[in-house]
This record gives sequence, structure tokens and C-alpha cells, in this order.
Amino acid sequence: MTGRFPGREGFSLLEVMVAVAVLAVALVALLQAQGRSLRISSDIQLKSQAVLLARERMTQ
Repeated sequence: MTGRFPGREGFSLLEVMVAVAVLAVALVALLQAQGRSLRISSDIQLKSQAVLLARERMTQ
């Protein structure tokens, strides 16, 4: 006895719950990476502006 009904195909509730949990963990990791990349991008933009202003001051 496999615990499944004969002739019924598909996923068990446990399999679906495990799949949802795996997808949730992956989604959280992707969202964290997205947030980090936005912060890094903002930092790079600010540093680029600072370099441009410093170069402008040096040429005066």
C-alpha cells in the first residue's frame, strides 16, 4: 500500500507544501539580493557625483 488512492495521479499535500517552502526561500533570497543591488547602485551614484564635483573643483 503506497498511501495513495489507486488510479489517482498527482501531488500529495506534503509535496506541494515542500515545493511552496522551497519557492518561498528562493523568493526571499532574490528579494534580498535585489535590495542589496539597489543600495550598491545608490552608493556608486553618490560616489560618482562626488568624484565629478571634486574634479570640477580641482580644475578651478
